[in-house]
Amino acid sequence: MQRSLDGLYFNGYNSSFFSPLNAEMAAVWIAAHLAGAVPLPDPDAMRRQVEAQLAFMDAATDRHHCRGTKIIPFSLKNVDEVLDDLDLNISRRVRAAHWLNPVDPSAYRAVTPTLVARLRTRAGVLQDA
Repeated sequence: MQRSLDGLYFNGYNSSFFSPLNAEMAAVWIAAHLAGAVPLPDPDAMRRQVEAQLAFMDAATDRHHCRGTKIIPFSLKNVDEVLDDLDLNISRRVRAAHWLNPVDPSAYRAVTPTLVARLRTRAGVLQDA
C-alpha cells in the first residue's frame, strides 16, 4: 500500500559542494508550494518522476550516488529543476557558464525577491476577487 504524506517536506544539505545553493533553492520551492503557487502532478506521475530520477542517478553514477560527494552536473541539475518548477530559472547563458566555471551564487540573488513579489501580487489579486 502506498500512502501520501501531504505537508511533509525534506530540505537540507546533501553531499554536495553546492549544498547552500541547493538548500536555499529547495527552501524557495517549499515556500512557493506552501503558498499554493506550485501545481503538483498527480501522485502516480510524481512516483514515475522519482523512479526516473533514481534510474538516471543509478546510470549516471554507476549506482554509487549515495556515497562520497556529488559534484556537477547533478547538483546544478537539481537547482535547475527546482527553479524550472517555479519559472524562476536564471538565464541559459549564466547556467552554461556555471557548467564551465565556478558557480556565482549572486546569479541567484533575484530568485527569492521575485518569488515574494509574485506571491504578493497573487495574494493581492486573490484579495481583490
